[in-house]
Amino acid sequence: MTKLLSLPDQYHIGRRVHGFFEDFYEFVTGDLWTKVTAVDGAVTILDAAGGKAAISSAVDTAGNEDCYLKSNKESFKFAAGKPLHFEALVDFTESSTNQANVMAGLMDAVAANALQNDGAGPKASYSGAVFYKVDGETVWRCESSIGASQVTTQTSVTAGGSTAQRLTIEFQPITSSLGEVRFFIDDALVAKHAITFSSATEMQVVLGVKDGDASDEETLNVDYVACYQLR
Repeated sequence: MTKLLSLPDQYHIGRRVHGFFEDFYEFVTGDLWTKVTAVDGAVTILDAAGGKAAISSAVDTAGNEDCYLKSNKESFKFAAGKPLHFEALVDFTESSTNQANVMAGLMDAVAANALQNDGAGPKASYSGAVFYKVDGETVWRCESSIGASQVTTQTSVTAGGSTAQRLTIEFQPITSSLGEVRFFIDDALVAKHAITFSSATEMQVVLGVKDGDASDEETLNVDYVACYQLR
């Protein structure tokens, strides 16, 4: 009788899970990542131990300029029997007090104005789950969304500063159409949302920033990002 090869655990895990871990040693738009910007936003790979990407809005007299880094394809989806894990280590320091809008997580159809103008938060309809911060505020918010059905929690955790924060999102399906989305900051649970995901669509990872002041250039630094889901 033929015996299967004895393979390391990593091989079996890899067959059952898809996703990626990104340390940002390089960036080529259109490869794993695509830059999205309406007016001269920039993505720069920094000289930093461990790798780091800087995502910056443009300085423009109109204000509300944004820039996003999105995974090139929509490879993740809220679905029955397919738990998901997203994590990013990020930091930012605001050019003007409380004027940065930032976002990290999962969203479908990422485009300019994925963060709405004037501190209005993520777009009004999408499949996804994100951490975000809006201009005029200093704390993280968490949002899960299936189309226009959205659940938002304002946390008490200060966003930004020179110390990086680890943002984690977990999706756990419970039934064929019901699931739970959990949000953690530095491993502490800050929000938990129940969602009905039967109408969910495919999503991509998004990391982005929008300035809340016409004279500002706001920058989100990303040390690493990872996203994995059961196949």
